[in-house]
Amino acid sequence: MIVDWHPIETAPKDGTNFLVCSGMWMTVASWHRTHQCLVTNGPTYERYPADEHPTHWMPLPEPPNV
Repeated sequence: MIVDWHPIETAPKDGTNFLVCSGMWMTVASWHRTHQCLVTNGPTYERYPADEHPTHWMPLPEPPNV
């Protein structure tokens, strides 16, 4: 299954986790409803500096069948 990258403006804002990319790096992130910003999904909910903001997103893949 091939999934294309989407502009970051179309990313879900319902708390769903998704993959984000700035062109230089990728990580898992979600929209933080309280702070109204995109955050990494670590224990600190790191916010992205404006100059490092992701430009694209895609849904996370399904986990493997184990």
